[in-house]
Amino acid sequence: MGESWLHRCLALFPETVESLHGWRPDYASLEKAVEPVRAGRRDLSYADLETIQNGRYWDFRHFWRFPDKGEIGTELDLAGISRLIPRLPLDEESRNTQNINCI
Repeated sequence: MGESWLHRCLALFPETVESLHGWRPDYASLEKAVEPVRAGRRDLSYADLETIQNGRYWDFRHFWRFPDKGEIGTELDLAGISRLIPRLPLDEESRNTQNINCI
């Protein structure tokens, strides 16, 4: 079976972003950086949110405004979100099946 259109889009996305915006996202490294949260070894923290938005792996601020720590603390239950993260599939095959089922 050949490559699906979804996999082709995913493969072309970094190059497309780079040609349009001048930077290339590195989602694999971002996932690795916050892997302890996904694995359930610790709760999501403001430091993790800073890692997500800091521009090292992708340009978060290009698309969204990042709230300061005070805004996050009053509006977001980070521990509650942490309990949801391990439910995400850890392997690509499960993730791709889940994504396709959503379409």
